[in-house]
Amino acid sequence: MKVVKEFLDIPIDDFMIVNFSGFRKVVDQLGGVPVYFPYEARDFGSFFDATAGCHVLSGEQALNYVRSRHYEQKINGRWTPDNTNDYGRVERQRDFLVLALGRAIEKGARNPTVLKRLLGAATESGAVTLDTEFTVQQLLDLGQAFANFDPENLQRTALPGNGGMIGEASVILMDDDLAQPILDVYRGNGNTLQPAQVTVEIIDSRVKPTDTFRIDTLLSGRGFKIRSMAQQSNAGVEPRTVLRYSSDQRNGALLLGRYLIGVPVYQEVTGLKKLTLTLGSDYAGVLLQAKTEADMAGTFPGLSGASGTAAAASAKAPAPATTLRGAGGAASGAVTATLAVAPTAGQTPTTISGIYGKPPEGVTCK
Repeated sequence: MKVVKEFLDIPIDDFMIVNFSGFRKVVDQLGGVPVYFPYEARDFGSFFDATAGCHVLSGEQALNYVRSRHYEQKINGRWTPDNTNDYGRVERQRDFLVLALGRAIEKGARNPTVLKRLLGAATESGAVTLDTEFTVQQLLDLGQAFANFDPENLQRTALPGNGGMIGEASVILMDDDLAQPILDVYRGNGNTLQPAQVTVEIIDSRVKPTDTFRIDTLLSGRGFKIRSMAQQSNAGVEPRTVLRYSSDQRNGALLLGRYLIGVPVYQEVTGLKKLTLTLGSDYAGVLLQAKTEADMAGTFPGLSGASGTAAAASAKAPAPATTLRGAGGAASGAVTATLAVAPTAGQTPTTISGIYGKPPEGVTCK
């Protein structure tokens, strides 16, 4: 803890430790954790395999799953490796915590009596070790304080970094400049991400845009970096503006959304590794001055009760007086902001749910 606190300059008041044995015990105490696999999956190195569909993973199976570093999926009859390697493993681990929290709630963890029993069993069995000043009662108080919290709104963050070498060791070196806005949140400084730290890739789905000002020009004027702008081909005009992002791109998505007139559809896409805004026929322009985070409440996932793709609201936010609009009132583009290092691109498919292991709509895993 001392190294983490000093290196990242963030306060850590309390902590708890869960080792491999404890992890297995916690999962087993929950009666296993349901995980949905869209394809048959395996990893010979971690002794994991699963057929496509729903599986309630035992503690041992779950440990093998979250430890997988050479994850493969059988897609169209061929075994396809997850080329995100450790990045993919970390994302699966973070998302498994969300699934485990959901399982705990399913088992009654919102009830104080049930929660106390679960926490007591976890600590008394040695599955979880608390620091000397952290008590089960404090955990119980935290659980009650977050009684109505939706686990899917748990923010999972990855610090940006770049591959490098220290001696003969291959390592990831943190990008200090890009990491600062993320660390500032944990330092109590709020979200300090700036447009200049967000790279944007634009795709226009309209056939003949008639904007007075191109969106790449407008976003560049706000400080966003433009990676590319292309016409969407053979897909038709999108009816809605869609902002897609992976969990580690959430702050970039929020910042970009604050500059857009109206409310786009927000989709968290697992494995995307970038922030993509596809402007549809409802695109109305870019604001000169960004909306506040308070203005985004109820429209952006996780802010004041917004959840999942609830921000796909049809209502448009009123446009301030200081705005620039496209003459045609419609445009389409894909905006991409990458705050974490994107691993080598591979054939790994993305899932719109935004959470590895979450079943698609209409499918229930028990």
